[in-house]
Amino acid sequence: ESWDLQRESWDLQRESWDLQRESWDLQKGSWDLQGASWDLQRESWPLQRESWDLQRASWDLQRESWDLQRASWDLQGASWALQRESWDLQRAFWDWQRASRDLQRASWDLQRASWDL
Repeated sequence: ESWDLQRESWDLQRESWDLQRESWDLQKGSWDLQGASWDLQRESWPLQRESWDLQRASWDLQRESWDLQRASWDLQGASWALQRESWDLQRAFWDWQRASRDLQRASWDLQRASWDL
């Protein structure tokens, strides 16, 4: 009976060691997973920074697009102002031509009147 108890004690000790080994293996697996998680996190940082950089570049391009749109509107406004000025000059030229013709007619009328005297 003593031998049976001794054998049972050894069996229990062996089971205890096996459980301890499994516990260590599980702990090592947990640490390995944690390490892999940290590695993935470290690898994601440059990608995150690149994503932020791309976002900032996108915002910069959007602002530049708005600036170009505003400049386009300014140019369009300037073009319309020049067109109006051109029309005003054309009308002034026509007015000058009419006045010039009127003066010429008046000059001829005076000339004829002087001949009639």
